[in-house]
Amino acid sequence: MADPRVTPAQRKVKKASKENELDPQQKMFRYAYSAILKAGDFRTTYISDVVRVSKGLLKKWFAEDEHQKMVEQVMADTLTGALEFLERHRIEFIENLLVIARESPDWAVRLRANESGLDRTGLAKVNKSESKVVTDNRETREFQFAPEFWDQLEGLPLKTQQELAELSSQMEKIVSEAAGKE
Repeated sequence: MADPRVTPAQRKVKKASKENELDPQQKMFRYAYSAILKAGDFRTTYISDVVRVSKGLLKKWFAEDEHQKMVEQVMADTLTGALEFLERHRIEFIENLLVIARESPDWAVRLRANESGLDRTGLAKVNKSESKVVTDNRETREFQFAPEFWDQLEGLPLKTQQELAELSSQMEKIVSEAAGKE
């Protein structure tokens, strides 16, 4: 099957089959371009069509130490560039995880985003042998806010919602600690 990235017009162009058919600039450009494409793991047929050099000449170039070193250098530069990109955008990736963890309508997605965030902070998952079970025999009481209360919170800024959530957690703690002390 033909490669869709190469037009039929490109395939009909005469390809150089010997190095002496190319002037020095053409050879240097095609040689380097073939190394870049080879580092990108493109097929030989595609490289031959794009660089307009026969497969035989390409295979000769691919066997040369100089060409192999060029391919290795391009691959190393690509890897280094990718790592630098990830490093520059690491904070943005973490912020995106936090947004998903806070705002996703799907609780399973929120859980996975939180787990991923914790993994990236270096916190290891708790092993069952490391966990400790504490039983509390105190009676617990539940209290609930009216549904209208939660509806009013939806339009508030995120920081205000977080503060109210913290306050409701504190209220729950106070009520549960006071249980049985009436």
